[in-house]
Order: sequence, then structure tokens, then C-alpha cells
Amino acid sequence: MAAVVAVSVLGSGHSVMAQGAGWAALADNGHGNWGYAVGKASSAEASEVARRGCQAADCKVTAVKQASCIAYVVGNGGAKGYGMGASPDAAAANARSFCVLGAPADSCHVVKAACG
Repeated sequence: MAAVVAVSVLGSGHSVMAQGAGWAALADNGHGNWGYAVGKASSAEASEVARRGCQAADCKVTAVKQASCIAYVVGNGGAKGYGMGASPDAAAANARSFCVLGAPADSCHVVKAACG
């Protein structure tokens, strides 16, 4: 099964931002390295922290927006998804919606959820 990598930056077709949310970013190199940032003062700071956290020279920022939380979900066959949202559950639901595009829903589980 081919790996599916996707990022959800919009909850259900519209952006929902928690009151006082800082900037969040996700970075990925497509080969297993990834990094994230939450609660940063600017998009530039969030992007840089996520890129450094990815720990590979070929990491690229895949999403940056004002959001309180991020989540990373993986499933069978290399499927994965990243999501952002106003809560850990919202971010995980966003990420899971992409993981299931390449894996059975019951195989997709949260590897990391963080809020800032």
C-alpha cells in the first residue's frame, strides 16, 4: 500500500482558532523525519522550530497557521496524517481523516499531540 501523507489545516472546511492561539507549524521530509511547533509568537518562529525539530536537511514546512494544537497519526502500510486544531482531539481528528485514506481506520493511531 502506498504511503499517504496529508496535512489538515482546516477543521471541517473552515478555520477554527482558539482564543489566544499562537502559531503552529509542521515540517516533514517524506522519509520518516518530522517536527512541529506550537504556541509560537510568529509564523516564521513556528516554521523555524518545526524545521529544526525535523532533524533532516531535506525537511520542508508543510503547514503553518494560527492553531492551538497539532497531531501526528500513523497507520498500517506507512499511512500518516498531520493535523491542526483548537484542541488535541480536533487536531487528532483532522490528522486521522488523512491517515484513513491509506490505511484501515482502526490502524490509525496518534503518535503525538501537542498544544501550546
